[in-house]
Amino acid sequence: MYEVQMRTKVEGLDCYCTLEFLDAKGKEHRMEVHELAGSGESRFSRDIRSVLIGLQRMRKPSHITVYTSAGYIKTGLEYMGKWADAGWKKANGKQVSNKELWEKVQKEARGHSLSVILEEGSNV
Repeated sequence: MYEVQMRTKVEGLDCYCTLEFLDAKGKEHRMEVHELAGSGESRFSRDIRSVLIGLQRMRKPSHITVYTSAGYIKTGLEYMGKWADAGWKKANGKQVSNKELWEKVQKEARGHSLSVILEEGSNV
């Protein structure tokens, strides 16, 4: 299983993700991906999209450590399984915001293990 570091960033409508890992021969790899979000998308949906575009590039089962400054992403990745089990409802019974994007993240995360580190300067 690969050890992958994922760093996400959102600037305006631009969603960025950087993936760094060592291959089986110990060679370092770095991949930067970018996607432009729609003008009507919320900041939260753009944060999710930056994780999603990174996960979509993963081809082999990996342990992915997500580094983010978005507290919303940390919470979402930690609770995603519980939300899905509860029909995408939070503990208070309300619908999870950005359900469609979280469903895509969950689908792309299958076969991987995820951990999240909230970086300094977070927007919790």
